[in-house]
Amino acid sequence: MENLKADILVVDDNIIIHSLFESLGSLHKLNIQCVKDGQKALDILTEKEFSLILMDLEMPVMGGLEATRIIRQREKEKQCKRTPIIAISGTMMSNPSLQCLEAGMDDFIAKPIVMSSVLDVIIPLVKKNSPLEEDSVHSASEM
Repeated sequence: MENLKADILVVDDNIIIHSLFESLGSLHKLNIQCVKDGQKALDILTEKEFSLILMDLEMPVMGGLEATRIIRQREKEKQCKRTPIIAISGTMMSNPSLQCLEAGMDDFIAKPIVMSSVLDVIIPLVKKNSPLEEDSVHSASEM
């Protein structure tokens, strides 16, 4: 298995999705941190930078589209690096890919999640966006 060494924030209200990505992180030496809604993502992003964000669209408190718009606005205001944001959703909204792109997301992965499809999307982004110096793998879930 390829060791990718990156920090990835998973924003989803489904703990099964958290477990799935934590397992993926263990296999590929990815540091996965999971939160359950867009507001928690915004909170953690004030403290830490990530190589990539995987964001569900429909969550309690704050959904992924709104959180992405706020993240993009913050990046613009602070003139900092643009973090890739990939939508992961089983939404029934019409044309979710277009809505995600308009909100500032970089790609869309439909649920149910197929890990090979996820890896096809995230590996190039992770390689492009700063590998970490440390070799440790640590997974944390904030519920």
